[in-house]
Amino acid sequence: MKGMLKSVMILLLVPLASCSNKANGLTDGGLSSISFQTGSSSESSFKVEIADTLESRKKGLMFRTQLDQDRGMLFVFDTETDHVFWMKNTYIPLDMIFISSDWLVVGIVYDAEPMTLDDRSVVRPSRYVLEINGGLSKKLGITEGQTAVFSPAQAR
Repeated sequence: MKGMLKSVMILLLVPLASCSNKANGLTDGGLSSISFQTGSSSESSFKVEIADTLESRKKGLMFRTQLDQDRGMLFVFDTETDHVFWMKNTYIPLDMIFISSDWLVVGIVYDAEPMTLDDRSVVRPSRYVLEINGGLSKKLGITEGQTAVFSPAQAR
């Protein structure tokens, strides 16, 4: 009986462990998507990995030698503040799109130079930062003031 009770408790606790601090449906499993309305009838969309833990945010896109044009990484923070990034051990140029809690683009750092420790920020509060290939924001017409639409990964 004691062994069976222990098994039941483990079965009940395992799903709870996967629910920890995942605001707005963001999860580490699978790819989520984020899109921007960049014209009257055009939309730019990216499949994104989620960096919502201290460890995943520290690593970010470091050590990657390429990033598909339709991919990116969405950094998720617990609070909206002025976030600062650098490009240590990042081999590819990136655009950094800073997004507020209500999914409004508050600023963009264009073509951040790889392998540098220079601070990069838009000096405005944000809760999310999307990193995509350098130059894509301008090419696709993603600008400050646009609204991002987030779609979480579907549970498998």
